[in-house]
Amino acid sequence: MRKQLSMIANLLCLGSLLSTFIWYTFEDSLEFYRPLPQRSASKTSELCKGCKEAIDKVKELYNQTWKKQEENYHRFRLQLNINCNGSNNGIITQENTPVGSMIVCDKDRTVIPVTPELFKAFIKENPFSKKRWDTCSVVGSGGILTNSGCGKMIDSADFVFRCNLPPLEDEFKNDVGIKTNLVTANPTIFMNK
Repeated sequence: MRKQLSMIANLLCLGSLLSTFIWYTFEDSLEFYRPLPQRSASKTSELCKGCKEAIDKVKELYNQTWKKQEENYHRFRLQLNINCNGSNNGIITQENTPVGSMIVCDKDRTVIPVTPELFKAFIKENPFSKKRWDTCSVVGSGGILTNSGCGKMIDSADFVFRCNLPPLEDEFKNDVGIKTNLVTANPTIFMNK
C-alpha cells in the first residue's frame, strides 16, 4: 500500500510539473476568457465632461476672427525697443559693431573679436531700421510647404525672409515662391554646404 501511495504522489508531482511546463511554454498562444474590468460610470462621465469643457473652450478661442490689438502691439514694440533695440541691433553693421567689440555666437557661445579686416566686411548701416512693411512672409527650409501651392501668396508679401538657404529651383516655385528680400542662415549651414 505504501508503494501505491508513493507512486500516486510521484505521479501527482510529475503531473503538476508537466502542467506547469506546458502552461509556461504555451501561455502566450492560449486564449482564455477573462472578464473585462468593471469601470465606474461616474468617474468616466466626469472625465468626459471635463474634456468636453476644455475642447469647447479651445474651439471657442480658435474660432474667433483674428484682429490686431493696437495697444498690445505698441506696448510690445516699445518693450522690444527698450530691452534689445532689435530693429537696430538685429543686423551686424559698422554702425553698431565697432572694431574691438566681440560677437558672441548663439549656438556654442563662441566669442569672435571684431578685427579691422572683419569690420570691413560689415555693411555700413542697417538698411531696414527706418522701414515698415504691411505684410511679410517668413519661409524656412523644413519642407512643410511641399505641395502647398503657397508660392504666389508668399511672393505677394511686401518683404520675404528666407531662413537657412532654402532651395528656390523651379520645381519648388509653386510651393515656396522665389521672391527674397533677406536670407538668414545658421553658421552650421555654411559649414555643411
